[in-house]
Amino acid sequence: MLTNKSNINCSFFLTFLFISMTTSCSEEPLYLNSSQQRLVDTLVKHQILPLRLEIDSLCDLRFDEEVEKAKDSIVTLRIREINKKLGI
Repeated sequence: MLTNKSNINCSFFLTFLFISMTTSCSEEPLYLNSSQQRLVDTLVKHQILPLRLEIDSLCDLRFDEEVEKAKDSIVTLRIREINKKLGI
């Protein structure tokens, strides 16, 4: 079940997508006045903050795993280089 906030996020995204698709093929660019620009900026900021927090938490959860993968890859690469130099 979607929450009210999810519905607002979804409707904002769908509206933005619809406007983008319908105006992308027009020859005249869409110009916004200053109040419209402020409104768009405010809406985008409100949409980005929750996403940024969620992305940061996902990065925190995966950080140790990704460090281990990188470390294993570096070790494997170094072992190959050593074996190549030794002729193994």
